[in-house]
Amino acid sequence: FWGGTKLKDMEEIQAQHAWQEYQYRGRTECRLLRILIVMLLLAVLFGCLWIIVRPYVSPARGQFAFFTTWTIEYLSLTMIALLTLYVADRTRLCVQFVLSLAKTQTIWTDIAYKWKPVKNRKLEPEDAADYIDVLVIAKHTEVIGHMVLYPFIAIALLLVSRNSYFDNWGWPLFMIIFFTIMIGYAMTCAIVLRRAAEKSQTRAIRRLQNRLLGAFGDQDKARADQIENLIEEIRNIRQGAYSPWSQRPEIKALVPLGGVALIGILEILSLYGL
Repeated sequence: FWGGTKLKDMEEIQAQHAWQEYQYRGRTECRLLRILIVMLLLAVLFGCLWIIVRPYVSPARGQFAFFTTWTIEYLSLTMIALLTLYVADRTRLCVQFVLSLAKTQTIWTDIAYKWKPVKNRKLEPEDAADYIDVLVIAKHTEVIGHMVLYPFIAIALLLVSRNSYFDNWGWPLFMIIFFTIMIGYAMTCAIVLRRAAEKSQTRAIRRLQNRLLGAFGDQDKARADQIENLIEEIRNIRQGAYSPWSQRPEIKALVPLGGVALIGILEILSLYGL
């Protein structure tokens, strides 16, 4: 249910089994239930904060306007929380899939070995398996990495909408804590995914280096050169979670968000007399 792996003690792992487990854990009903549990915990947390901290004055005239403003505001916060938790759940399952491939030698199906980037290099099966691991992780984490952008975009829009240029909006403490948690949660997803990918890359290179030593011992220069070239190519992959932080989409998203957040922070400080 929570996405735990059952592959810890295996010396080899079937890639197809790892992928099937990844898809099984990512079923809609399981994902929705996991998100619902966390949403209930957040609702309790922010409900307590709402009771403890002082309320703020909403720039609304009349009961109907006040109720409409309140409804739209908290529906927006709820949708941002749901979006962030959805992306976090997708990222967490992806991390577990990446780590399952990194734990040990992966056995891929024949179709994977016929993949053009692999087939053209005429690699040994065990070398090709490590190379496929890294390529699959790079391509899949690229998709997940773009999803991490979505919470940042939603948060940026909400921060802009609360600018005092539009109206005399307040910044209650619970809302400041909410934005901090959501941004921190989204950034944690990106960092954890990056570390998992780097771990898989390091372990693939380590296995190749062990085979490289064997090739040197057997005085097989052709195989040694092939492994050295493959190691260098794996190190130079710049796709998905392997791309530098400066090229990551979630980091690029922080540039405009940083300007919006700075304006918001200055307004918050002025409201609290700082």
